[in-house]
Amino acid sequence: MRTSKINAITITYPEEIVFCFNRNVITITNVTDVITIKIEGNGKEFTDTAEPFEGIAQKDISYYLQLLFEPLLDAAETGMSNISSQVSITLSSPSLTGGWGETFTCIWGSLSPFDKFPQSYKQMTLPKNYESVISVFYEGQEIWRSVDGGVPEKIFSGSVSLQSGIYNFIPDLSDAIREVKYMFGGTAQEVKNVFDTTFDYTFRKSAGMEADVTVKILIDDCKDGIFLRWIDRQGHYNFFLLSQKNVSLKTENNGDKVSMEHSNFYNIMRQNKNENTTINAYAHLANQYDFDNLTSLFTSPVAWLFVSDGQWIPVIVEPQDNVNAGDSLQDINMKISLPKSQIQYF
Repeated sequence: MRTSKINAITITYPEEIVFCFNRNVITITNVTDVITIKIEGNGKEFTDTAEPFEGIAQKDISYYLQLLFEPLLDAAETGMSNISSQVSITLSSPSLTGGWGETFTCIWGSLSPFDKFPQSYKQMTLPKNYESVISVFYEGQEIWRSVDGGVPEKIFSGSVSLQSGIYNFIPDLSDAIREVKYMFGGTAQEVKNVFDTTFDYTFRKSAGMEADVTVKILIDDCKDGIFLRWIDRQGHYNFFLLSQKNVSLKTENNGDKVSMEHSNFYNIMRQNKNENTTINAYAHLANQYDFDNLTSLFTSPVAWLFVSDGQWIPVIVEPQDNVNAGDSLQDINMKISLPKSQIQYF
């Protein structure tokens, strides 16, 4: 938490990077009047008040931060929404002469104690025959690219006008055989440092914790499979091409009893038929990075299945226990439920 002082009043407020599903509390001490709080971001604006009790006024603004991303699912079928936003907070009251304000970056996600915000090194396996993106926390640095272990080449010189946040980049895998590396930072050297795992410092950008990022992409040449997209707990889009084991179809009746004039019987059932489809999929011999990425799928409230021509449909990944045995290569299985569909009715 950060602190500001205005005369005898002390304001404690969130860090430079916050996650909207964590608690984000503003505390004002040594105040006697009602504080008006204004939150702005993503083109939206919310206003609330905090009444003091024994000289302390407090407000958790997490709910308002979540509302900034309310249209997140609107782009489920055709595109992807912003999963970070610049947010400004202003406080006003008679005792706060001239008011007070601050800005920070808010991410649609959450962190737990000892979580590492994957800002320095990411590794993933992406299919060459499907379009995907890589999500990174980016602050406008230079971007370098290397192919199959070759000499890095600068592909973007950087921009100081970009606001920090999570950005989605479309990787170029066309000329790669084994791997592609993207390095977001001031040098072409691979960076592997991570944020301190102490809870407070996970959210704070301090000296020696620059936001340089290295993303290593392993190439998957498969053309067929179950291609999924989801947002993990830390606000990153993830993609993976799974293998299909089998498909389970379950039908159910749904209808009302009606009388029919041409029938000598009563309680004729007018039937609706609904179908539930479950895909049993798996990843065979996933490495540790892919295993960790796939387990984040089970905690994601939003996941989509690729259909065709850039179209995605929302799906539900059934909850299950996943045990990481620590092996270099492991299988992982999952059940994916498609939206219920009405087949026919009479």
